[in-house]
Amino acid sequence: MLIAYRFGVPVLAASVGSFATDVREEKTGLLFRSRDSEDLARVIKRYFGTPRFSEEKSRAEIANHCFRLHSWDEVVEEQSRRIGT
Repeated sequence: MLIAYRFGVPVLAASVGSFATDVREEKTGLLFRSRDSEDLARVIKRYFGTPRFSEEKSRAEIANHCFRLHSWDEVVEEQSRRIGT
């Protein structure tokens, strides 16, 4: 997922674990219900029917989202919060 984001490619992910919080619906990708092939099919159709995901501006927004959430500065800050320093 992070590699896709870094290159501005939206993702389709099951709505489980950190995917449910990392994927911003309609902005960085689409979520489907885990173990639900019909929902996955619906999301795939929606993905290809959404022109927003092919726009250059959207791709830049996705890449920036990845950078903000997963930059080294953010990782260090998050770890510092967790250990209380």
